[in-house]
Amino acid sequence: MILSLFKISLFAVKKTLNIRCRHRILKQSNQYINRNWRMVAEGVRMVQYLFCVFFIKELY
Repeated sequence: MILSLFKISLFAVKKTLNIRCRHRILKQSNQYINRNWRMVAEGVRMVQYLFCVFFIKELY
């Protein structure tokens, strides 16, 4: 599954970030497991900001 998070507009250049969501399915119980990044960001300061900064840095 690929999410298109947002478009970045820097110096009239638009980019779309596509990030793969990693998830797992437990075969024994057919349970779907993934990480809630918003919950992680609430517990750890600046996670969402740094997450975006690293992707922008890779683009340029």
